[in-house]
Amino acid sequence: MGNQCTDVYDCGAGATCYAPGVDPPAICGLPQWCGLCTCPAMPTVPQGSGNACSESSPCPSGSEALSRAASICNPDTNVCAECLSDGDCNGNLPYCGSGTCYQCKTEADCSEQTPYCYASVGACRQCNTTADCVTGVCSVDGACIPGCQTDAQCGPNRICGSEQRCVPQPCQAETECSEQSTCSDQTCHAKTCTSDAACPGGYCVGGSCYETPGGCQYDTAG
Repeated sequence: MGNQCTDVYDCGAGATCYAPGVDPPAICGLPQWCGLCTCPAMPTVPQGSGNACSESSPCPSGSEALSRAASICNPDTNVCAECLSDGDCNGNLPYCGSGTCYQCKTEADCSEQTPYCYASVGACRQCNTTADCVTGVCSVDGACIPGCQTDAQCGPNRICGSEQRCVPQPCQAETECSEQSTCSDQTCHAKTCTSDAACPGGYCVGGSCYETPGGCQYDTAG
């Protein structure tokens, strides 16, 4: 079966069998991990931030080619910073925090197009959750992006709806669903099973029938 699995042919030690269309969780804790499986893009760090500075080792200066530079030598720490107070920042990034200028403190600082303030990065974003998006889903970076564009991206018994989100496949009769599915409550659901024999032409994975076997995924980073 290779990397495939069913209720009869399970995965090896340290791996889990995931049904078709089910994405395994991302493995966290790898280099550059920010504490979540998916992390928002970090804000641009001004050139020279955190560098040691003195009269003989000045901080870098901004230029047309270098729009953001930590040009101020903090007299208390002798470390280069972009700002020491809000007055050192410009209109696009008006607030100073931890030596860096940022866009917002609260949502009142944001525009109608990007109304949500991501406090962790001090930037205005389009959405906090998918419910904030007219169509698509809210990405980890706070942007409304398509959740799907074709039914094939949604997995068994789901279709890509008009709002670019995967939704249950509607049905009125059994024939509208796949061979391994049944029509119940006007939506298609995988048939239940205890073995492949209950899924003629298909496979039993996690107690449900599918057209293809499941896939094995190791539970930790190798």
